[in-house]
Amino acid sequence: MVKEVMYMFGFDPVGLKCVLCNLHDETIDHLFLHRDWSWKVWKAAMGWWEVEFCASRTINDWFLGWSSLNPLQCTARAWQILFSAVVWSLWEARNNRIFKNSKVLIHQVVDMVRFMLVWWFKHCGKWSKDQVSLMLLNVKDRCVNLPIPKKSRSAH
Repeated sequence: MVKEVMYMFGFDPVGLKCVLCNLHDETIDHLFLHRDWSWKVWKAAMGWWEVEFCASRTINDWFLGWSSLNPLQCTARAWQILFSAVVWSLWEARNNRIFKNSKVLIHQVVDMVRFMLVWWFKHCGKWSKDQVSLMLLNVKDRCVNLPIPKKSRSAH
């Protein structure tokens, strides 16, 4: 990713290969969509919503079509957060490999996605009154958009 940007600006970094598979050039689309490893993370996360899908060719197209894949309107906010949680977790796994030389397993990344989704949904959006532990058990049924309570105006 950084290597791809450096290359675009005329720098020739040594080895443009993906640090995770060492087979393909490291590109944004490869890291987030085209690696079998990354695809398994997407498949697991989307499986929580029981969604069947075909990925786009680019991460930009994937992002633009993401909201149309959600079958449940009541989980629209969680669905939006899910995209970011997957991308962030994949990026984190890549960086752990580069900077800490640690191998991150798919189930660890899937767990990280689940935790980030629930945490962001609960604490940043303030949508759910459920405990985080309950939300982690069944993401789809617990990450439901609750109506925001209207503030009552007192008459003066």
